Amino acid sequence: MRARWPRRALAAAAAVAVAAIATAAAVGWQYLLRDAHGLVGGPAIGGALPLQRLAHQDTQPLLRVLLAWIPAGVGAGLVLARLTPLSRAARLLIATATTFVVLFLTGAAADAVTANERIGPHVEPQLGHGALWLATATMTAGAAVVAGASRGRAS
Repeated sequence: MRARWPRRALAAAAAVAVAAIATAAAVGWQYLLRDAHGLVGGPAIGGALPLQRLAHQDTQPLLRVLLAWIPAGVGAGLVLARLTPLSRAARLLIATATTFVVLFLTGAAADAVTANERIGPHVEPQLGHGALWLATATMTAGAAVVAGASRGRAS
């Protein structure tokens, strides 16, 4: 039983790294899609582009947000299902928590930088950014679709 602990810890650490990379990729895709004028479907999602807040261009249409985050979630789900021995629930929990924490902290940091202030006053307001919640939920949903169809592992 003791020999399994380091392996599971390593798998969890790898899963966090995969989820963080997928989160960074989705943010990158959002920035690439921000000028795609044909992709304007759905309501505006505030806080989708944190570094654009100073220019008042942080809001993006729902379609662009989904086009960035669904593939990231599916990609993370595929990699996690193939490369880790973790249960479906553990993979989804790690993907969800990592996405939330990365976006929460980087959003607070971006707000602080754009306002030229300390990070403290910008932490709590992150909870009011719709993009934080939508991106986390979409990442989780994308990973869940793959996790549900993964190699028949027991959850």
